[in-house]
Amino acid sequence: MNIALIEQNILIASLIVLAISLLAIFLRAIIGPRVADRIICINMIGTKVIIMICIISAILHEDFIVDVALVYALINFVAIVVLTYAYQYTYLKSHKEKIKTTVQIKNAAVNKRG
Repeated sequence: MNIALIEQNILIASLIVLAISLLAIFLRAIIGPRVADRIICINMIGTKVIIMICIISAILHEDFIVDVALVYALINFVAIVVLTYAYQYTYLKSHKEKIKTTVQIKNAAVNKRG
């Protein structure tokens, strides 16, 4: 067999493995018990898609597709930062009273000691 054919078959097999793991991660993102788990799964999905785009670039011998992967990586990063910020904002907003009460209890305990 030709070395180029073996290389192409290995790359295609790796794409299939990545696609299967991508489905498993997507399932975990849907089932995930917490929002943080879902955000991590979305980040993993983005990373695997970037890897898959680079492998497709190697299979097709087209270097410009790597530029698409870089743009996708930047978009993925910004999306994760925005999702994390939104999650923190909603978490702090919904737990504001609980956090305030906890701080007041801790301050009262410190004032009793001193």
